[in-house]
Amino acid sequence: MDKKEDFDKLLFIDKIEYLRGIDIPSLCRHEFIIRRLLDLGPIKILEIGSGDGIVKHCASQFAEEYMVMDINDKLQPDVVADVRVFNESLEGRFDAVICTEVLEHMPYQDLKTNLNNINRYLRPGGQALISLPHRRGRVLLATPLSYKKPWIIDLPAWLKSSPKSFYQQVVKKITWKDPAHYWEIDDRNIKIAEVETQIRECGFDCGRVVKILGADCWQMVKN
Repeated sequence: MDKKEDFDKLLFIDKIEYLRGIDIPSLCRHEFIIRRLLDLGPIKILEIGSGDGIVKHCASQFAEEYMVMDINDKLQPDVVADVRVFNESLEGRFDAVICTEVLEHMPYQDLKTNLNNINRYLRPGGQALISLPHRRGRVLLATPLSYKKPWIIDLPAWLKSSPKSFYQQVVKKITWKDPAHYWEIDDRNIKIAEVETQIRECGFDCGRVVKILGADCWQMVKN
């Protein structure tokens, strides 16, 4: 199955399937987004790629306006659209745009187009909350002293989940990726510095990357 077929499968996933897929990394991602939206106060929000709908359920309780754009009409978004195609009716309308675990489902060559479109949906000084999958192994450590802010520890690159995985990734230099992903950070082709360069070229101050399980996150401010 090629990448286009894997991507096309996303058009037919319903909300229940997304909810069945909730795991600890996805909850870490939701926590990153919701806490930052709370800090921004009552604002107008656009979420690109609604997934399981948990962020919308939480943030719509305090947002001034909450709109969802998704290519999958089974999720009943407000706008059925591909993020790669700019929607003029949404230009400059939002204080925050959320786009988590979406951009890797399209070729890396589309990243700049997608970031430019996200930038144009924001008001001046608006913020984009974005996450992208990272191939680096990480451990989450929560203790009674750190349960509200657990530590994320990067594992050595050579430490893999099994002898077979170690052989494939370290000896044969074959990096496993989710079959539905065109690319991931640190997949031997895409480095985080390159991604952040594109973020800046698209008119954002990307600030400091926040590491969570399985992904890197940014709270980016439109220049």
